Amino acid sequence: MDANFWAWASTPAGLVIPSSFRAGHNTLTRYGAQWFAELVSWAAVGATDAPNRSDRLRWIMLGSGSHPETSAVQRLASPLTITTGPDVYLTTLPAAVRQPSSSLRFTIQWTGASADLDHHGASVDISEAGLFVDVDTGSGPGLSSASSDHPPVFYRSFAPYTKAAAQNFTIVWELRN
Repeated sequence: MDANFWAWASTPAGLVIPSSFRAGHNTLTRYGAQWFAELVSWAAVGATDAPNRSDRLRWIMLGSGSHPETSAVQRLASPLTITTGPDVYLTTLPAAVRQPSSSLRFTIQWTGASADLDHHGASVDISEAGLFVDVDTGSGPGLSSASSDHPPVFYRSFAPYTKAAAQNFTIVWELRN
């Protein structure tokens, strides 16, 4: 499975700030590889088929730190506080959009006007992101910056961008096979 990642900031009027553009491939973590293998396989096949697992990608977390992009990533280095998510660090993913190239694309935007990122002042640095599965049926896994009990499935670190409070920040995360 391959994933592509794009991120950028824009003005309140929607104009992209060219210096904010970040792009690249991300990392499928060890937890993510295990999750995917169990997601596509069966625990029992017969009169009562039983999947190994049924959780799906549900959350995204942003951070201001970074890890080397290896499959060993267990958590974000420095999660940012989210003020509009189900948990202090999480934002709910929208439904994925199927692309013609047999891929799925998630597009998430944090708007400056809604103050959905806690800036702790006039700006916030963003340099990492992770996608997480819903292991608890929608209430949010209660992640913390010190915990690695719920690792990300996918992880991406990138050159830091200092987002001003009024700016929008968009991430497009595409999963391809």
